[in-house]
Amino acid sequence: MCIRDRNNIKYLALGSRNTKSILAYYVSEKHIVDTCSSKMEEELTSLTAEYETMKPSDTIIGNANSFIDSRGYLFFAITDRKYEERHCRTLLNSLRTEFYEKYPLAESGEVKFVDSSFVSDLALKMNDPSKFDKVAEANKKIGAIKEKIQTELKEVVLNQQQMNELDNKANELNVNAKGFEKTSKEFERMMYWRNCKLCLIIALIVIAILAYILVPIIIDQVRKSENSNQNQNTNTNRTVTQFLSLIHI
Repeated sequence: MCIRDRNNIKYLALGSRNTKSILAYYVSEKHIVDTCSSKMEEELTSLTAEYETMKPSDTIIGNANSFIDSRGYLFFAITDRKYEERHCRTLLNSLRTEFYEKYPLAESGEVKFVDSSFVSDLALKMNDPSKFDKVAEANKKIGAIKEKIQTELKEVVLNQQQMNELDNKANELNVNAKGFEKTSKEFERMMYWRNCKLCLIIALIVIAILAYILVPIIIDQVRKSENSNQNQNTNTNRTVTQFLSLIHI
């Protein structure tokens, strides 16, 4: 099957064996016109017999096919190598039919002038075989469906790969989340014990400060209390002694 929008028909021409001249031609690219025309002229000058069947040959540009009819007109085409031979046969037969329809005098005599526009129109019309060949059209549709299926399969594979990548990333995130949760718990436990130690240290410091302040006060109060008790005992003893003395008198 030929590639769409490809220049399948490189060169299409008709010529006269009697005058050894090219009557009309179409060329897809200007830079190949000299090569194609030389091949056409070679065909015209080398004709020694009439042949209605197509004569294939190969060129550096593509496949060359031609045939000459009983009236001495040569129908010649150079096509892409993917342009099937049966399509080329249809092309040359169509060129011959349209030529005689447009120039009916060619059947009985020599035509000196031919307008190349109908040759160009025919080449452009038959460049895509799917436009005139049912098999080529079916192949083209099959190719389009095949291409669509391949594209969809690629998308499915790509989506599957993306899903696998997402699953892998989700698993990685899950593992990281579990690791983070474990680390968080360990950090929380460590901070708890650190806070406990800090609270204990603060409590000890507070107790030490209170002891530093209160112990001297307590000791001083105890001493004052002991001194007060001693004074009281002394006074009591003195009073008792005086009382006993009075009684003795």
